[in-house]
Amino acid sequence: MRAHALVFASIGVVAACNAGVGTSAGFGGSSANGPNGSNGATNGTASGPAGSTSTGFGTGATNGAGGSDNGCSAASQLVYVFTTDNEIYSFNPPMKTFTFVAKPDCVANGTPNSMAIDRNLVAWINYIGEVDTFDLTAKTGCKKAMNLPGGYTQIGMGFSTDMPGGTAETLYVDGIGGAGLAKINTTVKTLSPIGGFSSDPNLDGQSCELTGTGSARLFGYFTTSPYVRVAELNKSNASVISDKELTGVPPPQDWAWSFWGGDFYLYASDGFNNSSVIQYRPTTGAVNTSYVPDAGFKIVGAGVSTCAPINPPM
Repeated sequence: MRAHALVFASIGVVAACNAGVGTSAGFGGSSANGPNGSNGATNGTASGPAGSTSTGFGTGATNGAGGSDNGCSAASQLVYVFTTDNEIYSFNPPMKTFTFVAKPDCVANGTPNSMAIDRNLVAWINYIGEVDTFDLTAKTGCKKAMNLPGGYTQIGMGFSTDMPGGTAETLYVDGIGGAGLAKINTTVKTLSPIGGFSSDPNLDGQSCELTGTGSARLFGYFTTSPYVRVAELNKSNASVISDKELTGVPPPQDWAWSFWGGDFYLYASDGFNNSSVIQYRPTTGAVNTSYVPDAGFKIVGAGVSTCAPINPPM
């Protein structure tokens, strides 16, 4: 995603007004489906200390990696990133490698901004003002899906399953500039607003990139100041379940993020240099700001389908 001046102006004001205010809930683990449909056990913290700005994501046994029994191909379990040069690469987090996939043949008026990937390996791409679809298997035939309404012309995007371990999924978006959370009906191509993030004073009026999981959870990466925050979001009403400030990670100019194998990967550029990849491990709270110091290009979108693994690789 590309930031713009108005976004950073509002972030600076809101963050200054709310300095030192925290949330009370930690990111607890969820009890959902384990590999092959077995029940997972809850192993997460239910809450963090009141007013803490460093509450963590708890661990939880959720559904494992998608497999053939869940209609998932190996390619659908990878992370994909979208660059300012309108190119898509796959990203292998354990190997820290990027592999060129395709240059979408989209004819769009707006600049590349964000991307989400569905379970069928279709990239949903936000060129500012519209959303296009591009088949990563065919690598051709880009189609304009819809024009975006006011407040949502520039969006963060992410798919999340409708139920833990399920195959039905929904595309969630956030309007950059403070419009809040919404969802897109990918069949009829309509956008329905859900709400803002007013339940958390740290994030009220803020903007985020989104990433979802096969365990039906949704997370946001907020470019707050002086440091970014990551949060779990309630998909039904946009309330903030919990958030955590990543101390030492300043707000970037070009940004995206993805969940994969139990960890989060934040892609950040100052707008001049190539993106770096920052790893956030919720089980320990560790933040590795030099996980990949130079990705080789500037990343504005990252997509991971709900087939991606929930648990760390064995």
